[in-house]
Amino acid sequence: LTHSERGQLSMANSGPGTNGSQFFITFKSCHHLDNKHSVFGRLVGGMDLLRKLELIPTDDDDRPTKEIKITDTTIFANPFNDVDAMPPEEEEIDNLMPEVKTYNPADEQTGSWYSDPTAMSTTLVAD
Repeated sequence: LTHSERGQLSMANSGPGTNGSQFFITFKSCHHLDNKHSVFGRLVGGMDLLRKLELIPTDDDDRPTKEIKITDTTIFANPFNDVDAMPPEEEEIDNLMPEVKTYNPADEQTGSWYSDPTAMSTTLVAD
């Protein structure tokens, strides 16, 4: 994924050995960030709120002059379940062991964000 459009969700690492990161939403295409920061999703709604965020004044360091907090989000699809539920390719079937357990997404332990997309919910608030 690349920083190719408005509304991309991305994470910036604070540097080697820092174990720190910042998350951001792009206001426009930012290809200069490709291969530096990780895009992990995109907005599927709330573009009106994104526009309000764009209009918040920033200081000389390009930081918002008002505090902005994400207090609620909704994950609409769980990509891990989609990939895990895919059947193996035909050539892979021939190489499988005789005893094959059928994957059932309902058998997954729920509670983690990657096993239950409804387990995490946040909202973006801007005054």
